[in-house]
Amino acid sequence: MRAKSIVLMLTLALYVFVSQMCTTNKEVAGFTTDPVVSVGHGALIGADGQEIKPEQQFIESAQKFYIDKLQKLAGQDKKATLKAEVERKQKDIYQLVDDKVLANALYLDWLIETLKPDNFAQLSIINKGLRWKYVTEIQKNPVLPDKDGNWNKGLRMEVITKLKGLGVSSSALTTVNNGEAYRKECLEAGVPVPREMFSGEWKFQGIIDNVFISRGAQAELWLYESESPKGVCLALPRYPIRDGKVSDNATLFGVICLGTNTGKACFFDNPTGKTFKRNVRVSFNEWVGGTDLKLQESTGGMCTDCHAGENPYVVHPDKPPFAGIIDKLKSPVWHDPLVDASWVHNPGPSVLLDAVDSDRKCTSCHTSRSAGRFPEVSNRLSGYCSMVLANAVGSMPIRTMPQGDLSGISFYMNHINALKNACGAAPGDPGVVVKVNPQEDPSFISPPIVFDPIYQCATTVAVRGVILNAKVNLYVNGTLVRTISPARDPDKTDFNGLPALRAGDKVKATQEFNGVVSGPSNEVTVKDYKADYPSGLPAPTIDPSLVYECANVIAVRHVPGANVTIYSNGGSPVTYIGGGSGWTIFSPSKRPFSVGDKFTAEISLCNDKSPISAPVTAIAAPASLGSPQFNPPAIIDGQELIALSGLTNGSVTTVTVTGAGSAKFTMPISYINNFDIATKIGRKLRAGDVMTAFQELCIKGPTTRTPEGSRCDALAAPKIAHPVVGSDVVVVTSSVPGARIRVYDGSGKEIGDGSGSIIKLSRKITGTDTLIVVQQVGECTSKEGYKVGVRNASDQKKGV
Repeated sequence: MRAKSIVLMLTLALYVFVSQMCTTNKEVAGFTTDPVVSVGHGALIGADGQEIKPEQQFIESAQKFYIDKLQKLAGQDKKATLKAEVERKQKDIYQLVDDKVLANALYLDWLIETLKPDNFAQLSIINKGLRWKYVTEIQKNPVLPDKDGNWNKGLRMEVITKLKGLGVSSSALTTVNNGEAYRKECLEAGVPVPREMFSGEWKFQGIIDNVFISRGAQAELWLYESESPKGVCLALPRYPIRDGKVSDNATLFGVICLGTNTGKACFFDNPTGKTFKRNVRVSFNEWVGGTDLKLQESTGGMCTDCHAGENPYVVHPDKPPFAGIIDKLKSPVWHDPLVDASWVHNPGPSVLLDAVDSDRKCTSCHTSRSAGRFPEVSNRLSGYCSMVLANAVGSMPIRTMPQGDLSGISFYMNHINALKNACGAAPGDPGVVVKVNPQEDPSFISPPIVFDPIYQCATTVAVRGVILNAKVNLYVNGTLVRTISPARDPDKTDFNGLPALRAGDKVKATQEFNGVVSGPSNEVTVKDYKADYPSGLPAPTIDPSLVYECANVIAVRHVPGANVTIYSNGGSPVTYIGGGSGWTIFSPSKRPFSVGDKFTAEISLCNDKSPISAPVTAIAAPASLGSPQFNPPAIIDGQELIALSGLTNGSVTTVTVTGAGSAKFTMPISYINNFDIATKIGRKLRAGDVMTAFQELCIKGPTTRTPEGSRCDALAAPKIAHPVVGSDVVVVTSSVPGARIRVYDGSGKEIGDGSGSIIKLSRKITGTDTLIVVQQVGECTSKEGYKVGVRNASDQKKGV
């Protein structure tokens, strides 16, 4: 997490090589919290992030915990017919299945499928993991999968026939080799798919000494590289160790493939019950992927539960098997997993830590194309939270963060605690939409937030959390130095052309709206950049690195406020002043881009220059373009800003308001959050307006059309991320672009009033707070609010 350890972690996932993973068999008279939080790599994982080696008593108690919770959920349904059906199915199953664990598992299958709780995918995987551990490690004379991998959940055929007659499914797998459509989808998405395993195309990287999770096996790392499509695959065969001897048959054999031009990722695993002999070539058609993975009865788990973040890989740059290949594993964009719809789909990147003050920042290294950004952590990423994050910042000697200075963890605790708090709640939990009649405090608005850090010699400072159209004042050492009015981007308002700042200067800001002046923002002390970069300015990063022909812009991640010079094909330099947020969009001198054009960047500050960045090369534009998507899809009367997603990097997007005019913009990323359509057309959007949008990149894509703009009654409640105890901000996850966000505590007092993704509060959040959030667009205020309770990270989530 220190600058000199910038490679500390290639993926967000903070790969942990755990030296002591197995827990002893626990006292299991009963559980008050989830006994199993995740399943993966052949292991059941407990709330402490450690592998569970279960005995039958543990499995039965865990099953009872989940059954009780689901039955309670069923009891809350007002339909008497559902309660009767639950009782009837329970009776039928237990009369026909005499093995208690198998009967419990079958009943849980039915409950999960019938009730569809919010975390049904994770519950289903946990149930399968418990059953598989029982059948393969505990049960005497079990019914195992046949040679083709077909299995019926450990049940005898005569029982299967009777269950089918009662409408209870018992088939776990239909076939193990029906993944041709998935492999084709991966290839079409620019993800390589190998033809064989252990062929000459694969390169052996070495043995991982302390394999992640499954310590009772020897793990090997294999690398496959592809030029068409451009990408890599990592394979991790694991060979069981019994009586000190390593088997030659891999029982666990996961493979992850990444398109390094597209950022798409595909996941594969060996089918239930199948093993592969060491170094013996075999068709890759033997592996299953896509929707087949959720049918796996073995403990493969939900891959994306842990493999979240910038890249799909969970690797550690200090480990010899990975040290020489980490640069090959970088995704050019926030990676997009091609997995079953019921799995988590890599939520993020998170802006949570942008809103949390800390002595040292995890985000100083966890950036795109370096250590990788963090996902939006929540209880839905239980594997990431309980295994990856918890062990990375856990007790010595397991701890791996902060790399290079493990004793310095106390400096990062504000960031660590924020992540742990976010892990303590399911997405949206326990938020609900409620009818509200908020009473605005006419004397209060939130202060803006000054981006931190600020370095000497910089002439730019950025602020966020600004109410749309507010007047924003910037102060240096208590003296007003610049005013912006009206502010048009709530998430980033840059004060440019300032006198060069000096180390020790104190910078803060206020905002004014409708005659009300906010209190002062956070005060940022200008630093000598050498305090953070003692070896000199670091090379900037072109981010994203996915650049297409016909585009005109790139984005660079750089030291905030530095001068940025862009080179095209090794020459033609053009220099800009970088923004105060540290991520700025630029136009190289060579444009539009052609296939093969190479772009690099360097930065300068205080007469010091950085090394040249890694080059990025423009590649052929996609053969087809998607239609842009408006977020939200409908206009609200009085709206001034819009957001679109589904854009192709570098495309030119045209937005037209019927009868009012049109505007164009180009972005190097796949979305834009605060496009100022009102300034472009000369007025605010109105009820009855219709917008259309299409994008062009060498070719023109299809057009998207919005419904007619709506009046105030259609304005929904905004949503915020789970509040962090001790924080004085909230993170907005869903709102109309440019909306004024007002936050109230349980007493009805307004404690937040700003715009954008992060809203400053007038006080810190406590563990007993209840917050209600509403939004205002023009003269419209939502008649519903988002109500969310707050809990400490130590409070375990109870219930299903």
